[in-house]
Amino acid sequence: MDLFLACQKRLSIREQKGLTHEQVAERAKVPTQFVRDLEACKIHNPDGYYVYCLSFGLDVPYRRFVAKIDRLARTPLDDEDRPISPKRKNPTLRSIPHRSPD
Repeated sequence: MDLFLACQKRLSIREQKGLTHEQVAERAKVPTQFVRDLEACKIHNPDGYYVYCLSFGLDVPYRRFVAKIDRLARTPLDDEDRPISPKRKNPTLRSIPHRSPD
């Protein structure tokens, strides 16, 4: 699991849900400082139990949480470390010009 992506994913999920560090820590039954340090990437090898607790505290199933991080780890990043969207191989229906019936 890529450490930077794990940190960023936890931060984005916490912010999307409108939770504070304290609320996540309370729900996950882990110290608040652990949540802060993990999001700041100060912890380089978090214990699997704590990662599981955090996924519980964020109300995200552990397997789905880890799968998202693994997927992000395979996504190329731009110069500012933002994921680059893959280009679609098949055109969508919206990209096909609409023809009126003759």
